Formats: sequence, structure tokens, C-alpha cells
Amino acid sequence: MSEAMLIALVTFGILSTLLVCVIFLGVAAPEASVRASRIVVAAPPERVWALIADHASEPKWRQDLRAVERLPDSERGEEVWREAHFRGPPLTLRTLERIAPSGDAPGRLVRALRIERFLVDGRWEISIEPSPSGTLVTVTEFAVTESPFARFFGLLPGADRFLRLYLTSLAGVLGEQARFIAAPKPPYADHASAPTRWTKTRSR
Repeated sequence: MSEAMLIALVTFGILSTLLVCVIFLGVAAPEASVRASRIVVAAPPERVWALIADHASEPKWRQDLRAVERLPDSERGEEVWREAHFRGPPLTLRTLERIAPSGDAPGRLVRALRIERFLVDGRWEISIEPSPSGTLVTVTEFAVTESPFARFFGLLPGADRFLRLYLTSLAGVLGEQARFIAAPKPPYADHASAPTRWTKTRSR
């Protein structure tokens, strides 16, 4: 056996072992996941809301977003958007809830999400709360991932990088540095009780 063939066989064996490990860990990982991230900014809630509620203009300030496209509304009259990212597959969003902040009352934006390529259904909940130092912005992501490969990558450190990148971009367009603070525990005791599926409707 030549040295080149031996190297090829060893390389194949290593890659095969890694692939089996990835599949095993992905299959063993739970389908449902929940993660949250929070920042505090000095800008008032109304200014923050004006940015996050104007989805068509988000490519101007979001670091990860290349373009957005408005699709026909859902059968229930909900806004539907498709996002194209610089890295990763396209993402489809359906707006479930929009409540603008008013005075001391917090704002809330909820969008169902779907990533066809990775078989991911879920939603993003963005809350905007007034605070003595400005505004608290919290993004909570609920997701159900059917693909074992995608579930494996969700186990790696930095799985919340999309939430953090969104909040970092938001702080940047406000002319601030992102000041991350501990996010509150999501309001569900377990993943199974969190309504995440794209096809589920959410009561207002």
C-alpha cells in the first residue's frame, strides 16, 4: 500500500468518525430550544421601536442582512417577509404581534420564522421596555429544529450569535456600543410547552 493511499484511508476514517459523532449528537439533542439575549441602550423606546418595526429598512443597519422581500400576506392578513443573509440560507418571517411602546407600557414584536433548508420552525419575540437608563431590548428565540445536523451546531458555543449580532447592530445604528446584560428566563418551564411551530397561531 502506497503512502498516499494510506493517508487517504486514514483521512477517510477520521472524517467518517467525525460525521458519525455529529449525527449521533444531533439526533440525541432535543428538537426544541429557547435562548434569549438582552441589551440596554440610552435611546428612548419610541426610537428603538421605529427601527425594529420598519423591517424593510433593516438591511441598512443590520450587519448580517443583505436584503428583505415583502411576500403576499398570510391567509389571516399577517405580514410575511423573506430575509436574505450574507451567510446562511434565506429565512421567512410572519408577523404575529405588533404593540408599540407607549409611555411606561412596553412594546412587543413577535414574528414566526421558518428556515426551509434546515427544517427549522420557531419565532422571535422582541420586547422593548423603558428603564431608568434608557431602554431594555430583549430578543427571545424559540425554535424547533428537525435536522440533526442543524441541532448539532446549536449545541456549540455561540449558538446565540444571531441574537447578539442583531442587538449589536441595533446599538450601532443608535450610535452606541452594545451593553449586554443578563436576559430574563423565558416564560416557559420546558421546551415542549413553548409554542414554536410556524403553523400554530398565537393568542393575542
